[in-house]
Amino acid sequence: MWDLTWCGWFATAWSRALPDMPLPEDSLRVAIAGVASLRGQDLKLWMEESGFPAGEVRLFDEEPLVGTLTDVAGEAAFIQAINQDSFRRLRFVFFAGSPAFARLHGPAAISAGAAVIDLTGELASIPGARPWIPRLDSVLAPPAHSDRAEHGGRVLLAPSAPAIMACSLCSVLAEFAARRVAITFFSPASERGNEGVEELSEQMVKLLSLQAIPQDVFDC
Repeated sequence: MWDLTWCGWFATAWSRALPDMPLPEDSLRVAIAGVASLRGQDLKLWMEESGFPAGEVRLFDEEPLVGTLTDVAGEAAFIQAINQDSFRRLRFVFFAGSPAFARLHGPAAISAGAAVIDLTGELASIPGARPWIPRLDSVLAPPAHSDRAEHGGRVLLAPSAPAIMACSLCSVLAEFAARRVAITFFSPASERGNEGVEELSEQMVKLLSLQAIPQDVFDC
């Protein structure tokens, strides 16, 4: 998933963009909010395999999933509910679940002083929120050290896959003075989460059996 590529870029750039780190690298405390989503699962796996320097990883998700047993770096862990103390002393909070979950809990993470990395696109309206494509810092200005939300931490927005691709392509073509660039994107079912993948599978089964196909997620 392209937003995970973005996270890889972020990992290499965070020390430069966030120089006020009060904790040593091996003590970084981070959280994944929406960890049971496809994006959240991929993000957790990426953190484990990339060597992201997290000393503590907290796993959060919505109520039906609270208490689910999972693991972090091979160690057993439970998905937790979010309460008033959930974001205390966290440096980074990744919102990877539903937009509604990010909208509900994003302000609390920001108020706690965490740097919020929004992979859902829901927090774009937060004052001070900035989209960022780390690999294009030489072309697009990176977030400034002073870019903070009104009452707390910094909010970084992972642009959509089409936006990352379009900006990257345009930066490459800039020296050729291209007059027009046309790009066609086909969004994968996984962008709609588990519901999208499950409905696509069910649509195929229904279609092959000449039955009416479900259209709760995909309406065409």
